[in-house]
Amino acid sequence: MGRISLAEALELTALVAVKDWRRLDRFATRWLQRYLEETGASLADAAVAVGCLSALGGPRHDEALVALRGMAEAQDGPFGQ
Repeated sequence: MGRISLAEALELTALVAVKDWRRLDRFATRWLQRYLEETGASLADAAVAVGCLSALGGPRHDEALVALRGMAEAQDGPFGQ
């Protein structure tokens, strides 16, 4: 079994934010770590990612997820890896 893409990991993180928010910190931290390792993101990109991950599960969930999808897609390409 292969490793899930960054985009797939994000979708799982977003689902956890909605369904089981108590586990969100663990999932979001893991996604952020992968994002930083796989993309070599700048400090500014990391700050945006943290802000958006923090918004998941809240009133700005959809907007945050759109932004994070764009960040993940830039890494994975439009169809994942």
